[in-house]
Amino acid sequence: MDGDAEKLMWQMAWQVYGHSLSEILRQALAGYKRSSGFDDLTRLYSTTAGHQVLPILHQALLVRWPEVDFGQSELCVDCVLDFVHT
Repeated sequence: MDGDAEKLMWQMAWQVYGHSLSEILRQALAGYKRSSGFDDLTRLYSTTAGHQVLPILHQALLVRWPEVDFGQSELCVDCVLDFVHT
């Protein structure tokens, strides 16, 4: 996704949904099914998603896949989907 478009999407999601974004992300991840094969590392930075969204996303990922280390810091959330089993 284009960096500017992705940033705008996350900003709008936070503005529209606020803290209810947590439940929306949990529901979306609950229905997520990955395709087989190898994926590249995906890293989402707070400069893109916003500092409010990173902890919400990190928590939603941990609810869905509690055994995976997503490498969350104040700056980013890392996810290698090859290690995320559905």
